[in-house]
Amino acid sequence: MKLILVRHAIAAQRDATQDQDDAARPLTPPGIRRFRRAALGFAQLQIAVDETWTSPLLRAVQTAELLVQAMIRPCGVRVVSELEPGGSFDALLTRLSGATNLASVALVGHEPYLGDFTTYLMTGSRFGAVRFKKGAMAGISLDSFEPPIRGQLQWLLAPKQLRRMARKRP
Repeated sequence: MKLILVRHAIAAQRDATQDQDDAARPLTPPGIRRFRRAALGFAQLQIAVDETWTSPLLRAVQTAELLVQAMIRPCGVRVVSELEPGGSFDALLTRLSGATNLASVALVGHEPYLGDFTTYLMTGSRFGAVRFKKGAMAGISLDSFEPPIRGQLQWLLAPKQLRRMARKRP
């Protein structure tokens, strides 16, 4: 299975003076604009995605929707609780292993979860040095869900790189 890991785009800052629900923070207008360009850069890779899974937090859902709009072959978006901050890697892997009809899945979520999950897939360690900027993406290939899971990092692109790729559209 191919996984495309995507950190949500730039969202509104949490206001410490108000009792604001973190899950309801939307993307900012600059965050939307910049991620649209990054998503067009991703489309340049011509990677077919069968389904996009997203954290239920608003900023991740909005990012997933923008990503799907730019895809070469748009796909469905599914909200999965396993992608919430602090979600279980094992629960997410169980869900992925059950999706036998899917060859590729985009996972839209948060830091430090995505960076730690990437490290876990590659090394088996739950904590590591891989970090995603807002709007960054990575491609990982998994040959099996049998322990020990070992994924191969195919690519890791910062949002700025993705936006530059969008400029090279034919």
